[in-house]
Formats: sequence, structure tokens, C-alpha cells
Amino acid sequence: MEQYTTTCGVKLPEVDGAKNYPLVFYNVSDWSEFLRMDTPFKLMDVTDADFLKKIAQAACTMYATNGIGIAANQVGFKENWCIIDTKWLETGEKNPRVILNPDANQSLLIETEQTSHEGCLSVPLGFKGDVPRHTAVQLVYTNLKGEQETWDAFDLDAAAAMHELDHLRGKLFIDYISKLRLSLLDKKLKKVQKKVKHQIRNHNKQILSQVKKLNQMAAFGYRPKEEEPLVVEQQEEIEFEHGSDITG
Repeated sequence: MEQYTTTCGVKLPEVDGAKNYPLVFYNVSDWSEFLRMDTPFKLMDVTDADFLKKIAQAACTMYATNGIGIAANQVGFKENWCIIDTKWLETGEKNPRVILNPDANQSLLIETEQTSHEGCLSVPLGFKGDVPRHTAVQLVYTNLKGEQETWDAFDLDAAAAMHELDHLRGKLFIDYISKLRLSLLDKKLKKVQKKVKHQIRNHNKQILSQVKKLNQMAAFGYRPKEEEPLVVEQQEEIEFEHGSDITG
């Protein structure tokens, strides 16, 4: 079981670290309604146990995938919140900053930019790109105590904040990169999708073959034991990398 205390001091309910939310992925041919939606302002009951458990499970999903940020629409919720923790990969301490209904107009504390090397939990294959981000921003939002909070975010925190707020507006970091690099990502994704479909077809053929064999044996009076499993050849797994820069 996992349990986290947020930066505002709220202790989240325990959640099962093995039961994380499935991530919504960018797909070449299917632009997810979640990833491309501008999430609406919505009043949230910070005392509601189910809502707090949802936040805790989303944070658990972020940590399990080595992310430093995650937005509601990345885990299938049409709500205006995100979670950020840029330090845990270095310190090992997990203290998520939960940001509810962030103000759409951030104040720039410093009129300078940094180049942020970013990946995304919703963009597979470990794909990354350089994104221009401001080095310091001031963010106003509601915390899990129901209070308005102001966060002065600098450097990595500032880049992570802008990355997650982009998610809540329906933008991905790949929107900032060149069409040439994006076309390379699309080609890789199409190859992976073709491989996955091939694996699924082979898997289904093996199952059908096993069922046919059992049916033939049953015709001669054979009855398999209840605990006797179908034997299906193990397929090669396709792995997706997770980066250690901006990944959220």
C-alpha cells in the first residue's frame, strides 16, 4: 500500500500501488478526446473520500511510471487538476503538490526562457523534445485544504507547471516540436501498432487452436480438470521508456 502527504499537509488515503490508472496515450490516428480537451473549471469537494482516493491513485500512477507530473485528463478524468513532484526522483521522498482549478493566467516572475528537454507519460516510446519554457512563473490555484495558494515556481518546477497546465488546455509538448520530428514519432508508433496487432492475432490463433483441440478430445469423452489452463505461448513484450527529465 502507498500513502502520501501533500505539500499543503493533507494526508491522502492509502492506495494499492499495483492498481494504477491506465494512462491515456497519444495515438497517430486517434487524437484522444481527453488529451485534446480544454478541461473546465469545476468545484471539487476536498473533503470527499472518493475524490481524495482518486487523487491518491493518480499520484501513485505518476510515481509508478517515473513521472514528475500528471494531469487529470491523462488518467481519463474531465476535471481541472494536476499533480507535480519534481524532487522525488532525487530525494526518494514523495510529497505531491496537488493543484486544483489553476488560474489560466500565470504571472511571469522573470522575463527569461529556458530550454526544457521534455517527454510525456502520454507519449510512448520515450520520445522527447526541446520546449521553450519560462524560468519562473507564479501559479494561483486551490489546494486540498480548499484554500487559495500561490506558488512561485522556478526552473524545473516552472517547466513542469507549464507542461501540466498545457495538458489541462489540451496541449502536448509535441505541439512545440518540428513537423519533421513529429513525423518520425508517428512512423515509430505505426510500426509498434502493427507489431501489437500481429501479436494479438497470433495470441488469438493459439487460443482457438487450444479450444479446437479440447473440443476434439471432448468428443472422445475427455473432460479437462477445472484448474487445467490453456497453454498459450508467451509473446514478446513491447516496452516503453520513461524519461527522467520533464515527464508528466
